[in-house]
This record gives sequence, structure tokens and C-alpha cells, in this order.
Amino acid sequence: MNFNFFALLLTLSIFILFCRDTKTPSTQTHNPKRVFKGNVVIGHEAQSFSPYNSQNAYWIDGNPKFEHLDSLYQKFRYPMAYSPVYVEMTATLDTVSERIGFAFDYDGYILVDSILKVEMLEPFNDCHNHLANTTDQTFAAEQVSFNVFNFEFGNYTHTTVTPLGFRISKNYLKHTVLGQLESAQVADLDKNGFQELYVIYNTPNEDLSTKLWILNNDANDFVKTVYIPKFKNKKGYRGHDRFTFYPNYLKREFPLFNDNDKDNWPTAGT
Repeated sequence: MNFNFFALLLTLSIFILFCRDTKTPSTQTHNPKRVFKGNVVIGHEAQSFSPYNSQNAYWIDGNPKFEHLDSLYQKFRYPMAYSPVYVEMTATLDTVSERIGFAFDYDGYILVDSILKVEMLEPFNDCHNHLANTTDQTFAAEQVSFNVFNFEFGNYTHTTVTPLGFRISKNYLKHTVLGQLESAQVADLDKNGFQELYVIYNTPNEDLSTKLWILNNDANDFVKTVYIPKFKNKKGYRGHDRFTFYPNYLKREFPLFNDNDKDNWPTAGT
């Protein structure tokens, strides 16, 4: 038999054996499925996951589970674009497949398998130190207290008040404001024998509830929010209220406008 024929046969056999033993890239790209904890950001041209204790960021694969993750993200994110949320999920990393499009600058893909937990970002789950100016104060109001926990994210301030020692009210209350916390204090300004909590913010928002948050103490039983009404039919009033707390009273100031004044240029005094 021709020697060249045997040589060709041997070459084909080796080639076939080599092909059978070589794994395809898809079987080599994925690490085992496991639990991941970290921050998710979803927005225009963005769908990223940053694991806890890692500087890496992964592009979230757009499989059917991504739609559910997106809906939860929209529910728990702060009211500003690209704000992170805390997520725990089972997923698989793919760090070998070619990254194209918006995924090009990321460290790989992450394929979501199941979503275990989604939470609004707060100091206890802030994996990458996105939050700033955290304060934690407790204000005693005789037999009861108000715990005021505050932090900033972007241009927003987030305040959580927890009533302590009240007979009925036990749950915390939350308040989000565009601006910064200015001061907080307890006082019995309504002279009913029970101290209420006053939280003042520096904000460009003209809604009075964002400038002053009052939590009334109803006989050490209930805590409820009190709203300051805007003036109606007061000549020259257009808002721009400012509140200042003094030991025994709360001062409310606002500019007065003449009819032809621009909104940022009052000329009728205060």
C-alpha cells in the first residue's frame, strides 16, 4: 500500500483526536454559579454589577432575569439617574468571551440566575462608599426619644427617624430632600406638654414639607407628620420660605414681591 496514503491517514487521525480533546471557548468562559453581593446600576447605556470588596465591574447579560432585576432596581433606586442599589443574587461570571458594544470597558459579563435580595442603598450595605456625611443622633424628649439617622447621596439628603419609647408608634419614618440637613431639635412649641421633633433643611425646593419636617408627639403614644400650610391670598407672597430654630420659638421668614418683580429679585421687603 502506498506510504503516502498511510501518512495521510495518520495525519487525519491525529487531527480528529485533537479536535475531540479541545474544549470550546464557551465551556471555558464561565466560572461556577455562586452567590454575589454588591451594587447594581441600570440606566441609559448602563447595566453594571460591582461586587462587594472588589474594584471590578461586570456588564449584566440581558437574559430574561434582567427584566425582573430592572423592575426591582427602579423600585429601590434613589430619585436620580445611575444611583446604585444593593443586590444579592446567584449568577455566573464570564470573563473570557469577547466584550462588544457598551460591555467593552467592563471586566466581563455576569449572567443572573436568581435574585435573592434588592435594597435601597444605605450605610449598612454601602459596598463602595457612595454615601456621604452620615450622622446618627438621638434627641431625648423626656420619657421618649427620636433617633435621627441622616446621610447624603448626590444632591439628596435622606433622613430616617425612629421613635423610641412610644407606646404605639414603633416604625421608622423616612424623608428625602433635595438639599442638605441644616439642623434638628426637640421642643414643645405647641405647649401641649410633649416635645415634638423639628428637622430643617437647606433646599431649593419650594415645597414647605421639604424645608421643615415636623414630627408631632401625641401624648407619647403616636408620632405623626405635621405640615405647614402655604399662605393664601397674602399680598406679595411667592414662597421662598426659610425657617430658623430658636430656644423657644421657630422663626419663619420669606420675601415679599411687587407685582412686576422677577421670581429671584423681590423688592417689597420680608
